[in-house]
This record gives sequence, C-alpha cells and structure tokens, in this order.
Amino acid sequence: MALATTRAATASSGGAGEAGMPWWAFAPGAGPVGNVTIIAASAPVVVIGIAGREGHHISSRQFSRYGLIVTAVTVTVAAAYVWLRYFVLV
Repeated sequence: MALATTRAATASSGGAGEAGMPWWAFAPGAGPVGNVTIIAASAPVVVIGIAGREGHHISSRQFSRYGLIVTAVTVTVAAAYVWLRYFVLV
C-alpha cells in the first residue's frame, strides 16, 4: 500500500517520464526483503512449514545466514540495473 501511495504521489507531481524512475527504483527493493528473515514475507513461512512437516528443521539463524547472501546478490543486481538504466543509458 505504501508503494502504491508513493507511486500515485510521484505520478501526480509530473509527467510519466519523471514518475518512471522512482517506480523502478522501489520495485527491485520490494522483493529482497522477504529473503532476510523468516517473518518478513509469507513465502518463507510456508517453506519453513513444509520443511518442518517433512522432518527438516530450519532455524531462523540458518535461514537468515543464507537469506543475507541471496539478498546481497539481489540488491546488487537491482542497484546495477537502476544505475545503468537511469544514469548511464539515459
């Protein structure tokens, strides 16, 4: 909801060209947050539940250890994309 509000406010402040950059700058950041901790999104909760039911216990610490690596890679790729798209290939 906060992203939709930000998008609407940005779109109303100028043309579509001006609204494009903040939208794509926020979008890559919305997904990686769920990779850091189990409780940050619903998908990790479901995966932990299924793993537990199958007899594989995954601790919060273990999940976060791998999640931080995935998040670092995802954020690096997203930052590179935003930088290339909006500052290099203008």
